[in-house]
Amino acid sequence: MEPERIRGWVESWDDFKNFGIVRDNVYSRKFVAVGSEVHPDKIGRRYLVADENILFTPGIHNGKRDRALNIRVTSRPLLETYPADYAEECSLENYNHDRGFGFLKRPLGGYLFLHRSNIVTEGEQSLKPGSLVWCRPLPQEGQNWLAVNVQILEPVPEAESETSLSLALQNAGL
Repeated sequence: MEPERIRGWVESWDDFKNFGIVRDNVYSRKFVAVGSEVHPDKIGRRYLVADENILFTPGIHNGKRDRALNIRVTSRPLLETYPADYAEECSLENYNHDRGFGFLKRPLGGYLFLHRSNIVTEGEQSLKPGSLVWCRPLPQEGQNWLAVNVQILEPVPEAESETSLSLALQNAGL
């Protein structure tokens, strides 16, 4: 038997933390929504926008019916179209330089698998958590997404040491 699906709306959503609060339309009860429970759009992003209409299944967490499961957005256009050259700016979550792979955090939720063979610019050795890259998401078998045509935008800057700052101030006569 299919679990009860109820209509609701998005009260708030935090793209950075990938979670938010949704409410049902009848009693306006609050439910916690997490990105992993949102059905992805055509290019694999899992996100919600405040005031969107949704369908979801109430779930149990810590003995209370306070979790929104199996969330589907009903107020977005059915035929979302994206150009063939669609790309997005992502931040590096982690990267293993020895093995040549890591994961990118997408701006609207979810992750992309990054392999060194898909990096098209120089600077792989400068990659650190937080580095920004520009890439195209490509669907793979299952629910995994691959980052292709990856361009390194900016590595995370190294913190300046006090000695280099002191030298710069001395040279400036301050």
